[in-house]
Amino acid sequence: RPRVLPSGKASPSTVLPEGFLMATTLEADFGLPVPFVESESLNTAENARSSARRFDFRRIVLVTHAIHMPRAERAFIAAGFEVTAAPMGYLSGSRAPLMPRDLLPSIAALGKSHYALYEYLGAVWYAIHYG
Repeated sequence: RPRVLPSGKASPSTVLPEGFLMATTLEADFGLPVPFVESESLNTAENARSSARRFDFRRIVLVTHAIHMPRAERAFIAAGFEVTAAPMGYLSGSRAPLMPRDLLPSIAALGKSHYALYEYLGAVWYAIHYG
């Protein structure tokens, strides 16, 4: 039987760690038992290493946001896992024809740029600090 192992620390906007919130939803809404929640790691690389020390299995399906998947996948592979990526939450553009106003700065575009820049900088940080 597959095991689901949610992870995530508490953030300033949450009372409980995200991993526990995910576990509650998985158990209450889907009837899926959650044997363990990883809630101590500060980042994905720490989560991957912590999971590798704690569990004897090495084949995983990694679910995370699509924009974060490349960095997360590298972290779990480096920790010794065989990863099947299952990205979610893709950011996509409109299918409407390109208009001149689309070339102007916008808050929506700034938000998408933020995610991309965060991941590019995170990839460099991981390469320097985690190999």
